[in-house]
Amino acid sequence: MTALVGAESEWTYGSRPARGTPNLMKKVGATVQGTKRYVAGHLLNDNMGGLGVNNNLTVLSATANAAHRGIEGRVKTLAQKADQINGGSHTYGNPAYDHGVEYSVSVLAPAPAAKTPFSPSEKNIGAGLTISITPIRFHKGTHARSAWPQEAGSALVNYPLNNVPPYPAVPKKKKLTPMQRHIVEAIAANGAISSPQQILNYIHANLNATATKVGVALALKRGVSARFFYRRAGGYGVTLANI
Repeated sequence: MTALVGAESEWTYGSRPARGTPNLMKKVGATVQGTKRYVAGHLLNDNMGGLGVNNNLTVLSATANAAHRGIEGRVKTLAQKADQINGGSHTYGNPAYDHGVEYSVSVLAPAPAAKTPFSPSEKNIGAGLTISITPIRFHKGTHARSAWPQEAGSALVNYPLNNVPPYPAVPKKKKLTPMQRHIVEAIAANGAISSPQQILNYIHANLNATATKVGVALALKRGVSARFFYRRAGGYGVTLANI
């Protein structure tokens, strides 16, 4: 991907990743046990006009995506300076020129490790990114392109950003507490959705267990965080896939 990125005020929003894109996201364990391992990363940021489509997306580890955002911040800073120049400021450049960035991001071929922690499909994820940032300017009269001299130090040439391996760890499956096991039984008995009071009443009436309203509420809250339970209008349900 190579794009010319101008002043920030000229940006038009692109789009978020379309559902299920890139295709590899469906197979690599993007989120496991509530932990986000991978994201659909834009090559050209959506705020800069990048579209959430396959040819502008790649699978990035959460760590690599955070590092990429840091580099995108450098492009944004240059775009903000371009806006100040357009407003007449000579601090960062010459108002006789339109300033911007030639921004290039390439996806490196996979370099798989022998083992993957979740799925063999992780071996198909690109090993990283190669990123170049070239501050440039165009003369408003002649449209001639030249380097942006005041920002020569902001350039990057084929900067390597590692993605995988190492592959993101897979969190250990969380276990139900005794109270949460009682809650699962109570919800199953009461129906798909049960209120905290219905759960408490069932435990008191049918299980040889001590329970309080506060104890049930805390177990539900922690269970929702662990994705054992989900909350809906009128009460709570059980996420069977995580039990």
